[in-house]
Amino acid sequence: MKKRLVLGIADQTLTTDLLSRIEALEDFEIVHVSESTQELVPAVLNHNPDVLVIDRHLPPGPISRVTHDLSVRRPALPVLLATRAGDDDSLALALEVGARGVLAYPFVLAEVNDALVRASEWGERMQEVLSGGSQHTEVQGGVVTFAGSKGGVGTTILTVHTAWRLAQQDRAKQVCLVDLDLEKGDIPSYVDLSYRVSIVDLAKIADDITDRVVRDTVAVHESGLHILPAPIDVRDADVVTATAIRSILSQLRQMYDVVLVDAGSNVTPAQAAAVEMSDHVVQVVTTDVPSLRAARRQSQAWMELGVRGSGDLAVLVNRYSRDSEIQQSTIDRLVLGRRLEVLVPELGRGLESAVNTRTPSHNAPKAWWKALDAMVTETGVVPAPAEPAASSRRMALGRRARKEPVGTPAAAGAESGQVSLETVGVLPVTVAIMLLLWQLVGMGLSFVWAGHAANAAAREASLGSPSSKVVQAAREAVPSGVHGNMKVETAGGQVEVRIKIAPVGSGTSTAPVDVSRGVTKEPRG
Repeated sequence: MKKRLVLGIADQTLTTDLLSRIEALEDFEIVHVSESTQELVPAVLNHNPDVLVIDRHLPPGPISRVTHDLSVRRPALPVLLATRAGDDDSLALALEVGARGVLAYPFVLAEVNDALVRASEWGERMQEVLSGGSQHTEVQGGVVTFAGSKGGVGTTILTVHTAWRLAQQDRAKQVCLVDLDLEKGDIPSYVDLSYRVSIVDLAKIADDITDRVVRDTVAVHESGLHILPAPIDVRDADVVTATAIRSILSQLRQMYDVVLVDAGSNVTPAQAAAVEMSDHVVQVVTTDVPSLRAARRQSQAWMELGVRGSGDLAVLVNRYSRDSEIQQSTIDRLVLGRRLEVLVPELGRGLESAVNTRTPSHNAPKAWWKALDAMVTETGVVPAPAEPAASSRRMALGRRARKEPVGTPAAAGAESGQVSLETVGVLPVTVAIMLLLWQLVGMGLSFVWAGHAANAAAREASLGSPSSKVVQAAREAVPSGVHGNMKVETAGGQVEVRIKIAPVGSGTSTAPVDVSRGVTKEPRG
């Protein structure tokens, strides 16, 4: 099987020369050629190559930041630096970007082959090491971006409460929440938080971000959640560029176990950069046509920009109800991403108290937290619990073993006899209650039918119809099975309908249900 290569080269001369050399090799094939750093990251994530060859002058640069980000996401990916022979600082740059070797133009077939073979072998060994240790290492969530298909679908509260939940479940886990809704973002409206700095302060020094600068900028909530707020002044939103977002998220990825981003709903350069940098992207929709149409347009925009394919997109349905006109099959046809199996239910005013008090834990329904837990597990943000059913079974067996020591069949027999006696004692009471309920239902239906018949008979009598037609109108208003037990009489300006019912256990005796209605004669012209 051939090794897969991704090239990040914008220089057409280098590209043509390197392509001709690689085509002559039997063990390697090129699956993608990127001409910018923005295009390179999603290409690597989508194609998962065995070796990456990158040009030191790949625009817009710097490539060191891109390779560093990729090394975090794909630690076993070997990188080769392509350069021209006259570049004296190539070795220093290769060390900076973590390259496994340097390919100097003009390229020599034997040198290209040797470099690719060494790099691919190193990648295989590194992958074996990582695979061997993965079973002892908890999977980290990386960067997760939540984007709403349109405004008002619940993106912010989903993101905030998910981040708060992760921070509460494991205090040892570092969780950062980034508000990237630059114009309308207001995460402090959902959590009680005071702050003086925002993401703008990091964007202004994007090229020199350090751990200390980040820690001085983020606001720490009492829950342990770290929050990077949106701009305080909307006029500063232009400072937060796509390049700045890449630098900020790359730094946050190194410092935190999980980074959650509220990217709003508008497709902006900043949002596109966050979507491109993310390990997981969750698109939030609701069960209405405007939201689903907007989700489709948003997904198409991301694909046209080359930042995210439909196969790498998870769609989360919020405010789902079985009574909605649009159900799961329709949603699957309208959206481009993969719909998550978890459906966040419609809770009505269930979250009103949590939002108004700015305290996520305040009276939030259990169904809400259950849906959020299922969502983060399904998307891979946190690892799924291992065999909860087997664990609960073991616990049940343990409790049973403590209550019933092994080798006591007499106790088991006594308990079985106790169950039989309890059943015999409860059965007559249950039968009596069921008969009483049946009697009440019969009486209720008799009253309803008698009322319908009396109304129909009174209307007919008010027209001056003979008694035969009055009786016929009453009979037509009730089921045919009641006709034999119903009697209709007209006297003194009233119509009386009597239905006889047989009480349970009374033998042949009956109990009447009487309903009467007054008759108002209609004038005849």
